[in-house]
Amino acid sequence: MPIRLAILITLLVPSLLLAQAAASPEQKFFNDLFGARVKAARTSEQKLDVANEMLAAANKAVDELKILTILCNQTHDLCSGFRDGYATAAAAMELLAKHVQDERDSAMTRLLAIRLKQYSVAARAKKAEAGEQYITTLIAAAEARTDAGALAEAVGLYGRARTTARTIRSDQLEQIQGMYNWSVGQQKLAQQIKALKGQLKANPKNTPLAKTLLSLLIGEANQPTEARKYSFLADDELKPIVKLALIEKRAPDQSLTLARWYQNRARLAEKPYKADLLTRARGGIEDYLDRGPSEGPQRAIASLQLRAINQELDKLADSGPRPRKTTIQFVADKSMKLFPIGTSQSGFPPQETIDPRGPFLGKGIFFRQNNHRDTDIYYTISSAKQVKEIYYKGAATRRFKMEILDSKGRVIATMSSQGKGNVWDEYTLKVPAKAGRKFVLHFQNVISTWFYINKIELR
Repeated sequence: MPIRLAILITLLVPSLLLAQAAASPEQKFFNDLFGARVKAARTSEQKLDVANEMLAAANKAVDELKILTILCNQTHDLCSGFRDGYATAAAAMELLAKHVQDERDSAMTRLLAIRLKQYSVAARAKKAEAGEQYITTLIAAAEARTDAGALAEAVGLYGRARTTARTIRSDQLEQIQGMYNWSVGQQKLAQQIKALKGQLKANPKNTPLAKTLLSLLIGEANQPTEARKYSFLADDELKPIVKLALIEKRAPDQSLTLARWYQNRARLAEKPYKADLLTRARGGIEDYLDRGPSEGPQRAIASLQLRAINQELDKLADSGPRPRKTTIQFVADKSMKLFPIGTSQSGFPPQETIDPRGPFLGKGIFFRQNNHRDTDIYYTISSAKQVKEIYYKGAATRRFKMEILDSKGRVIATMSSQGKGNVWDEYTLKVPAKAGRKFVLHFQNVISTWFYINKIELR
């Protein structure tokens, strides 16, 4: 054996043995199952075959997060470099983002890159569809960055969504513009609060500055826990408000006091924050009317205030941009996956489309349930006219729920049923006026393998 080769083996073998010994059980499992096949895959077709098998395995491993992470990352790495592999790579990143919180940011970043590739290479006839997919992912990423407090990044992502919507002439443009404006407002508010904190640190006895900061934290920012840190600077008017905002279960009169403060604050607030403040005020007054005295002057005044708040909220809803036509978007990263075209279960009509919006067009969809996991379906709806009720027809319902959510994910209408299993079920949900023309429709169903939605009607 040549001397150089002997030296090389002497140096490398211990390192290889150490690496093998250090491999986690999950990595060993992957290596045993797919390692050789991943290394042997040379052509795009071979890589895609292995990637699809790894993705199928990942879908069965959602309770084993370490294995799921390895499978999803390997799937992405194997097939994200060529066009035919984009869809599989995207599905792997969606699965990873949905189930592994620690990997969510990384998965969303890679998913965005894939969606951009798909949009960039799409043929003219498919450009709009690829653009809508890209927009949906951009919005999901922006929402995630907002939740993480990375407001500048969120503004940038909403800006990219707006640019894409303009390019493809998306019906979502007005809605996305509203999201962008709201995000910019949140960024400005955060900067304003940061500046006020800096000024107060330099001059802690400046009472007007303290009042401005506390009012913003309790009001527009809705951060009462943060406001508590500065409550020692509050004047006699704000001290009780800070305390009330921190209480989770308030007495009826406390709810009414805080609600009136929110209502007064809404009169001073900029337009993007008025609706939120008035909604909080309405909730407090409704709580007082539900649990407070059944008669008396305070109740009469509260009833009048509630009527005024509802009228103001209606005006704010009507003053916003109205969609030129009704649009429905499927929120893929939060929803169940679809079965392929031709699927039929228990004698129900075969599936004719893989467009998840099919039930709105009278074309039924079979959604995948995974042993009582993957229980949710979300649609974002922008309606050209006020929707008064939503009709649902479907099958395989167990522990079924249909909800209307507002733009901040708060439930404003709901109905539920135990369901009857593999028979037809029909339900109708009244849509409250406060939902406006833009809201989220959420279905939840807990059953073993499949869930069928035949028809959804906006009435």
